[in-house]
Amino acid sequence: TFVRNTTSYIFSYARTSVNLINCTFSGNRGSFLLDNAGAILENSIIAFSYECPFGLYKPFDEYPNDMSTAQLQNCNIFPYNYDPFPFDTTGIEVDLTINGNISLDPLFCDTAESNFHLAANSPCLGTGTDGANIGAYGAGCESTGFEDDDHLKEYTFDLAQNYPNPFNPTTSIKYSLSKKSYVSIIIYNLLGQQITCLVNKTQPAGNHTAIWDGTDSEGNEVSTGVYFYNLQAGEYVESKKMLLLK
Repeated sequence: TFVRNTTSYIFSYARTSVNLINCTFSGNRGSFLLDNAGAILENSIIAFSYECPFGLYKPFDEYPNDMSTAQLQNCNIFPYNYDPFPFDTTGIEVDLTINGNISLDPLFCDTAESNFHLAANSPCLGTGTDGANIGAYGAGCESTGFEDDDHLKEYTFDLAQNYPNPFNPTTSIKYSLSKKSYVSIIIYNLLGQQITCLVNKTQPAGNHTAIWDGTDSEGNEVSTGVYFYNLQAGEYVESKKMLLLK
């Protein structure tokens, strides 16, 4: 289990390989990184990374003719918003439609208490290789989070209460869009002052999740207290409050 690290990278150099099976990565500042040695990540969860999204990369110039040969098998990458890493690398987008990979909220039992067991309705239960669970742990609590099957329901604009709440240090903000929309999610303090902006881009219809790590736009940790998160998607606007406890 790799949790709340300043960076969480796995390097696999040209003449070595790394196989990671049934691992859980959560709340790490930075993306997961594999390069060109044929590394394998299997039955593993990479969830709620922030600052840099997930991707496969060839990070250095020593091997200019190599391509990434890393393999993902029966993994859950959530949220999956691919974007090139912000320095001189070659990014390779991961096709999550093959090799049994998915991109769904793993529904951990209680991230605030470092309980990364899976809720009874987690999509990671029994969906790994040969029916194994995805991640480092099996089931450990009752159903939680969105109960509906995302593939069957008709989407509406909606903003859910953050979870966990109260929280420390990170919390998830779930929301759904009935159609493709330009979305902003902004955190405010009790004085109405903007703390940070979590989302500021166009997103497709469906369920989405934003993660707040309790820091302001400068990366400084904010103090204990009540904060508000405001979602604006087209003409839809809604706000909810949350409590950060340290």
